[in-house]
Amino acid sequence: MSYVPDPRITPLEERWTAGLDPAVRDLLDRLEKAYAADPAAGQAVDALIAAAGDAELPAVAVWVQLRSHAWVQDGRANSALLSRLTSALADRRIGRRAGEVAVLWRLALDVLDGPYPDRALELLKLPLGATERLPADELPPLVDLLVRAREIAELEWQPRTAERRRRRIDRLIAAGGGGIHLLLTGHDGFVARLRETLATELQAPGLPELLAHWGTATASRPTAGWSRTAGELLAAAPTAPRTLRALLTALAEHREQPALVRAVHRRFGGGLRQVDWTEVVYLAEETETTVRGAVWTLERLDAGWVVPLLGEVAEAAATPVQGANVRSEIIANAAVAMLARRPEEAAVARLARLRARVKKKTILNAVGRALDAVGRRAGLTPEQLVERAVPDFGLGPGGRREERAGEFTAVLSIDAGGGAALAFAESGGRPRKTVPAAVKEGHPELLAELRGAVKELKRALPAERFRLEAALAGGRSWAAPDWRRYYLDHPVVGVFARALIWECSTDGATWTAGLPAPAGDLTDAAGETVPVGPAATVRLWHPIRATAGQVRAWRERLYELELRQPVKQAFREVYPLTPAERETATYSNRFAGHILRYGQAKALLHGRGWTGPQLGHWDGGGDGPARKEIVAPDGARWRAWFHLDLVVEYHRTAEHCSSDQIRFDRHDGTGWVDAPLAEVPPLVLSEALRDADLAVGVASIAADPEWRDRGEGRHLEYWHAAGFGELSEPARTRREALARLLPRTKLAGRAELTERFLRVRGSLRTYKIHLGSGNILMEPNDAYLCIVQAGRGSSSGVFLPFEDERLSLILSKAFLLADDASITDPSITAQLR
Repeated sequence: MSYVPDPRITPLEERWTAGLDPAVRDLLDRLEKAYAADPAAGQAVDALIAAAGDAELPAVAVWVQLRSHAWVQDGRANSALLSRLTSALADRRIGRRAGEVAVLWRLALDVLDGPYPDRALELLKLPLGATERLPADELPPLVDLLVRAREIAELEWQPRTAERRRRRIDRLIAAGGGGIHLLLTGHDGFVARLRETLATELQAPGLPELLAHWGTATASRPTAGWSRTAGELLAAAPTAPRTLRALLTALAEHREQPALVRAVHRRFGGGLRQVDWTEVVYLAEETETTVRGAVWTLERLDAGWVVPLLGEVAEAAATPVQGANVRSEIIANAAVAMLARRPEEAAVARLARLRARVKKKTILNAVGRALDAVGRRAGLTPEQLVERAVPDFGLGPGGRREERAGEFTAVLSIDAGGGAALAFAESGGRPRKTVPAAVKEGHPELLAELRGAVKELKRALPAERFRLEAALAGGRSWAAPDWRRYYLDHPVVGVFARALIWECSTDGATWTAGLPAPAGDLTDAAGETVPVGPAATVRLWHPIRATAGQVRAWRERLYELELRQPVKQAFREVYPLTPAERETATYSNRFAGHILRYGQAKALLHGRGWTGPQLGHWDGGGDGPARKEIVAPDGARWRAWFHLDLVVEYHRTAEHCSSDQIRFDRHDGTGWVDAPLAEVPPLVLSEALRDADLAVGVASIAADPEWRDRGEGRHLEYWHAAGFGELSEPARTRREALARLLPRTKLAGRAELTERFLRVRGSLRTYKIHLGSGNILMEPNDAYLCIVQAGRGSSSGVFLPFEDERLSLILSKAFLLADDASITDPSITAQLR
């Protein structure tokens, strides 16, 4: 009888059979013809199989799997014939060849990736039984297939059956040398990296047991029993410390990557539905648990690299991603907890750096608890603890370290801008722009050590600047000997401290201000010496406590010295209570009614210690407060609330918000109670309102020069009113600085200050630059000029007494427009005509 293909039977796909032995393919063709002749009862197939010898049975198994695969992919119900043949062949002890077994697995996995993933279970029996009969030396090529096959076993809804199948597959993976896949099961880029770079190390003697123990780190903190077991396993694995260091170093360098995420759901009416999508993943849940266990295990090691590595892991894990989220709060908190248990002072320095860099409130709380715990052990407050643990990085007085490297001198220093620098000079003092080749070749260890010091110093300097500003805003004070030791004379902190104004008192009532003098005393604004005796109390001078005349005198003094302060102090904006706020009594409307970019406003407030708000298009997401807890110099606890409302823009994300009232409450020892503004300490009130003003000034849409040209017509009235309206406190400070700076520049004959604008006369037009927003109008008709700044503004070498990006931007625009005839940018020249 000739073979006529049945149109109801899907032909076998060539891609599955192309690599098989010709004899096997011949048998497959004969089985296909027999099956086509009688697809239901299968008598012809049975006869052909009965006539086949043991050597041909593996090929029969391939045909059964191929036909089952085609049957499932067509969405048909189970075939009684194929189910019977599958069971019969799975129970036969027949020889197997690895190539044919691999085809069996690929067919099953192809169903897993198809529209009916649950039916991959029907194709699991043949390859699993066949693989168990292969010699151990033929298993390694199948390991990757077996790892994916675990996903098929997980589709089984009977837990005992699923576990039994997983154990069978896991035994095969281990026998094939793939134990690393059983220890690291997460689907993420970090696991892929470990499998590629540390697979051998992680399977060294004792390491698999330790790695398995890390996988049990599911609690929020290690129990005594867990830590004891970790110590025992660590001792039994000679190479564990080196491997643990390599693993966590890789983690500190790891970044989130796109990963395939798979979810399987039960269909209505039976069966499963598989949904795949790609999302950016830092660590999969299983990996996160294992890594937490690795971090906990560092408690059992005393090596010098442990504390720096814990700090790097914590910083990496606490890095913000996707708005308010961080890479891994679990890992960050684990590293912070281990730092709190370390006896070294370096751990305190790392915690202090984290406190300056981390924005997420829950991690900051963990850092605070860690510092409290270490402080209690030492009998110190967290602030005292941190200032005693600031490293000097080998720097000497003046923040400078010199090392001889053959004929050259290497100089590690903190520059005038408060940054870390490594420079080289010849024996005669001539500087070199690059690292000399003789240093690279002849002194590689010294060069590596200095580069490491620069890296660490660059990370530490922002934390110290942050700490000094927090002390300024919080009104903290010191005994004079401590002030000299931990601030004025410290090689790192002293670089900043010597550029700030301090004030001293012997009775706490009368304070005298001055800049630090070389002898350790102060020099007032007139240049007179202010002695600081050993019994004196010292604190940072704050303009909210000074008269207008004193503030003016200090600003003039900084101009004379051309001293740029590391934090805004003499030019700091202050916010005393206004008559309107005395009238409203319990709230301030000073910064109400502004349209802000919500994400930017939230990030700015978080950077200054506020938490919240959570706004969005959900129930209750239409409004909410940002809040900040503040401790006054007398220890009283205050809390500021800045209310924000979501600006509803349909078919959009939470893009904009509007600002509302600011309120305060205080803690009376039992709970929080509302407080009238008049009772809020001036320093607490001023600093909270300054935070709000800075957030409004930066995040307001009025600061967006392209807003008017977006063509949407949204909030244009507000944009124009705020972008060219009354000046805020920062803008008034800019105006005062410009009044002092302009006569010293090339703008002197072409620019003048009005109440709200810097007016610049060019060759083509006259321009008005708003001192708040930086937006520009052109005379005589006040036409708007849009200039989008590329990168940071340049002040053309003009000394600026404080850091202010908006001031730099205004000056750079002024210099550009004063020479408008030389402008070649067509996006600008088209507007000037």
